[in-house]
Amino acid sequence: MEAAGYYHYQLAYHLLESGIKVSVENLLAVKRFIQMKLSKIKTDRSDPKLICEYAQKVDLKLWKGNTKDGMECLQITGALSVYTKQSTMLKNKLYVGRAK
Repeated sequence: MEAAGYYHYQLAYHLLESGIKVSVENLLAVKRFIQMKLSKIKTDRSDPKLICEYAQKVDLKLWKGNTKDGMECLQITGALSVYTKQSTMLKNKLYVGRAK
């Protein structure tokens, strides 16, 4: 599967807990592989086939997941990122409001 921010974690952990081997790959690496194939077709039907071909040709590393502490750190980092963006947005609104 492709790493997609925090969105892939739930599925990856579910598969791992179900005894299914998981590999989480860099989205850009997969994208570049598909581009090298000179494929102009980008559809929901063609993508899985190309990702499957990528998995067959590349030496995939098994994903083991993070520890509980590691997951907590990811969640805190994600929340901090959201709060920072919201804070910046509010500061910008205040600044624009004063400039008028």
